[in-house]
Amino acid sequence: MKAGCAFQRLYLFAVYFSRKANLVVALSTTGPLSARSSAWAPQHHPYLFPYLSILIPAYNEEKRIGKTLKDYQDYLLSHPYWNFKYGNQCQIVIADDGSTDGTVDLVQDLASNASIPISCVSLCQNCGKGAALYRGMIHILSEQPTSWIFTADADGSAPLSTLDVMIRRVEEWYSTSTSSDVPQYTSSLPLVVAGYRTDASTSPFRLVFRWGFRTAVRAIAGDLSVRDTQCGCKLVSPTAAAWLYRDLYLPGWSHDVEVFYRARKLRHNHGTVLEVPVEWEDRDGSKLVSSPGGIWTVSAQMLFQVIQLRWNYETGTWKLPTTSSVPFKEGRTHGL
Repeated sequence: MKAGCAFQRLYLFAVYFSRKANLVVALSTTGPLSARSSAWAPQHHPYLFPYLSILIPAYNEEKRIGKTLKDYQDYLLSHPYWNFKYGNQCQIVIADDGSTDGTVDLVQDLASNASIPISCVSLCQNCGKGAALYRGMIHILSEQPTSWIFTADADGSAPLSTLDVMIRRVEEWYSTSTSSDVPQYTSSLPLVVAGYRTDASTSPFRLVFRWGFRTAVRAIAGDLSVRDTQCGCKLVSPTAAAWLYRDLYLPGWSHDVEVFYRARKLRHNHGTVLEVPVEWEDRDGSKLVSSPGGIWTVSAQMLFQVIQLRWNYETGTWKLPTTSSVPFKEGRTHGL
């Protein structure tokens, strides 16, 4: 009984602060930035995004990724920005994290009849979500150096309108920045638009877990200036991708924390992190929940990795990536 009451108080406490945070986001993104807005066409700077790559990391997603790919392809084909009216191009890239089921075969079959370019790059073994994203970015930026990258989960937990919201957020940021603040093309900026999951459809257990992990990350790594490090939806400029994802020391679930930790360290190079709310819908089949040892074992490992991250970067054992403007080259994720 006491345990149940304690959990209930913890849940209500988490709901209160989560909704309070969501209110702050909502106040800053009302009107045109609503995640429920319809497809959006640019009004002022139609050439900010000459190329878009949707990057989806996948591990044993044979049962879920087919619908996600179809939905994303339909979205891109019907979208006013990506229908080639402005000469903009797009593609979908699946970063296979060493799947042992039919994920790769399914993606290749779908790609053969797709109207939007779809490709699949694979790791030879399961190395972690961060490693898969890094491999996908190598592939994308080696072929399209000016491509913006939108990362999304294979289960389609976020609505497709999230990309509209993120593009508009960059548009508004660009419009309100003076010419001395930003160059002509945003692809040369280290810019990240991070999604923040709302609690509208989150179970009490997951809400408490997220709140606890966010609190622990803030206590260990400091203020990373983002409300939700673990949201799978991000819109990343090519320069930011090259700086923040190159040679990650944490290739697994904690890679997001390292990305934003680097972003904070590199902010003196005019890097910018923007945020938008995401109406997230938790789906069955979570790889985090089904990981060996369960969610509690994975959580303990993640917290240890965050401690390891803070210690090694602060002591100089781990080095920040260079911020020179060299092209994104083939590299490696540390420990792989």
